[in-house]
Amino acid sequence: MNAHLTILGASTRAAGRSARHGGFSVFAGDLFGDTDLLELAERVQTLNFADYPRGFSSFLESTPEETPWIFTGGIENHPDLVAQWEQLRPCWGTSSESLRRVRDPFLVQDWLSDSPIRFPALSRSFPTGFSDKRWLKKSLRSAGGLGVCFALPKHKTCSPETYFQQHIEGVPLSASFLATGTEVHFLGATQQLIGFDWLHAPKPFHYCGNIGPIFFKQSVQHSLQNLACTIAQQGSLWGLFGLDLLRDFSGRLWLLEVNPRYTAGMEILERVNNVSFVQLLAQARNGQPIRYSIPPPSQLMGKAILYAPFPFTISRPLIVPEGHLWADLPPVGSQIEAGQPILSYFAQGQTVSEVFHHLKKQARFVEQFLKIPSQSRNGSH
Repeated sequence: MNAHLTILGASTRAAGRSARHGGFSVFAGDLFGDTDLLELAERVQTLNFADYPRGFSSFLESTPEETPWIFTGGIENHPDLVAQWEQLRPCWGTSSESLRRVRDPFLVQDWLSDSPIRFPALSRSFPTGFSDKRWLKKSLRSAGGLGVCFALPKHKTCSPETYFQQHIEGVPLSASFLATGTEVHFLGATQQLIGFDWLHAPKPFHYCGNIGPIFFKQSVQHSLQNLACTIAQQGSLWGLFGLDLLRDFSGRLWLLEVNPRYTAGMEILERVNNVSFVQLLAQARNGQPIRYSIPPPSQLMGKAILYAPFPFTISRPLIVPEGHLWADLPPVGSQIEAGQPILSYFAQGQTVSEVFHHLKKQARFVEQFLKIPSQSRNGSH
């Protein structure tokens, strides 16, 4: 097994933790340079938004030759850049050509023609009769719910980078898989937290956490496994990937999006099952058999991302209170704008509703501990 792994993305702390748990030394590049990432990584490169993600090219080239790399959220929307990076160092994930396929929702929709798990109706242009249905305007280059909103008449002249998807009410889910070229292994599923006011998440579809693991009936699990195999085969997927799903109020599953990378929900599954998915990825890369089964959990875990309601600055070192589990901790001097993530925190429980309750209750504690301003639009802590 290679001793080093480079991880690039908007936020790499969770994948970096997985890599360290799997025995790797980590070179990490992201937008935040959180203090817990600095502690676990051997080297960290932080970019500003203007240079992201092209600014990682020189960082990747500076890593030791033959050091593999993987990417996290956001990089999948830059297949041309991934193609350049593939020439610099070996990529342990989906290729640039595969990214172009699995990130095309119209192509993915065609692959589901024989699956009981359907894809919501799509349109390249503003949908006619939109008042009879609720439609979403989505970006072909979105991640984490960015660029998603309800379709309005003003969107009739949207850019070619935009498409429209039928909006379906239900519970958002995320399923995780590992594709090895010959097999697709189901790693687990979580319920997603999307757009909650108590986390100050930018509305209405911004990702703000997961709770899991959750389990499906055997028949549903069989359909989900077949769906993942179809997508992996048709899209030539290799490595870790996730499926964003929705369970409507009749219990039917819908596929919303393919995330061909390490996903945010994977961290919950790893923590509950005490496993490193990056280690499984390395075993697959080295041709070793994957021996992984999902044990029934003794308890569930949730992760929530608290967003800033107002701009403020981190003015002192952030020390986590005893008995709490926080992550993605911003360093002193970080200027956090309204709508940007502050940190992540975790809670446990026996049921999804219990974990949800603990996460919601803890949100107020985190705000009070950080002294997040509630009246003025400027402040510090």
